[in-house]
Amino acid sequence: MKSKSHLLCFLLIFPMLVLADDMEKFYESIITLEMLVDHLGETAKVTKFTDQGMQFTHYYYKQLNRSFIVSDEIWEVCHTYEGATILSCFPCAKDEVSTQCP
Repeated sequence: MKSKSHLLCFLLIFPMLVLADDMEKFYESIITLEMLVDHLGETAKVTKFTDQGMQFTHYYYKQLNRSFIVSDEIWEVCHTYEGATILSCFPCAKDEVSTQCP
């Protein structure tokens, strides 16, 4: 009986995991501002900011709990992720020195 309940649980959860992976791939496929607006609309909260001397725009879609950062110079999405916090497109903080950021 226990193995049947584990199997049932797996069968209920597995499609959600596959769907989540497909959604992540879909979000990663959005690479320009035009694609972002075409696919997700203009309902995002928009915040302009400067990071390491460059201008960016953060688009947050509350209903999706999804953020997209777009470079204002080339209008391309440089980062997409879950949550509303504004992150950076740069792998290293300004003046950071580490093994990853020599």
